[in-house]
Amino acid sequence: MIFISTTCLNNNKNLFQVLEKYAKLGITNIELGSAHDYIENFTSLFKWQKEYDFDFIIHGFFPPNKKPVWMNLASINKEILEISIWVVKNAIELCRKLDSNLYSFHGGYLYDFDMNHKQIGKELSKKEAYSLLKENIGEMCDYASQYSVNIAIENMNATLPQVLFNTSNEIKDFLKAVSRKNLGVLIDIGHLKLASQRLGFDPKQFIKMLQEKMFEIHVHENNGVEDDHLLLKDTKLLDIFDKGVIAKIPVTLESTKLSEKQLIEGKNFLDKAILNF
Repeated sequence: MIFISTTCLNNNKNLFQVLEKYAKLGITNIELGSAHDYIENFTSLFKWQKEYDFDFIIHGFFPPNKKPVWMNLASINKEILEISIWVVKNAIELCRKLDSNLYSFHGGYLYDFDMNHKQIGKELSKKEAYSLLKENIGEMCDYASQYSVNIAIENMNATLPQVLFNTSNEIKDFLKAVSRKNLGVLIDIGHLKLASQRLGFDPKQFIKMLQEKMFEIHVHENNGVEDDHLLLKDTKLLDIFDKGVIAKIPVTLESTKLSEKQLIEGKNFLDKAILNF
């Protein structure tokens, strides 16, 4: 099933303006993403869901915080960890209220950083970080399982040294260590392209190792250097997936800075690509 992220449109800070445009464009399968201003009251969201038959999944920093904080479930900073846990639990609660079964996010980092990517505090070893993540994400999975919500950790692009979950071995070993049925992976094909080039691994093998635990796919292209979330122009990045797997999970367009015309072009391209897969 094709979903469209609310981060796709240019000038996307006001969530309800985005949803109004999506309703007019006939887009009803929607991923609530991380680009929006703080929302104090979600009454309109529930009303619009019923009125337009919206089907929601949730990703990242949603609901948006009043004070932006970079979530890190591997943090040794008590305040940042508490906020991070609150962000995840708040998203899971909203999933419950929206009758959504999926929340996905970036797993964690070797050190904390501010919104300008300036380091805060000491850097952990990978062993230390994954140990903390195992405990904290396991706790979040148990919390989510009460409401039949699945948790998906996103693969990353290896552009920054503090980022975890770049390789299939990292992800597979972590999923095995946490060992929760409702924990899986969000495969971001733009991230996969960059990481495979930087670290020298085969993206097809990456997918093969993780396909049994794939809960969602993010679709966007890049220039091979930066994670610039461009529109997909061909199906090469999709051809590495097994048809049987890709048909069962959300496939989400996450290209950014799009006009409404470009958004529909991207959606139509993805619809056709999946239909002919």
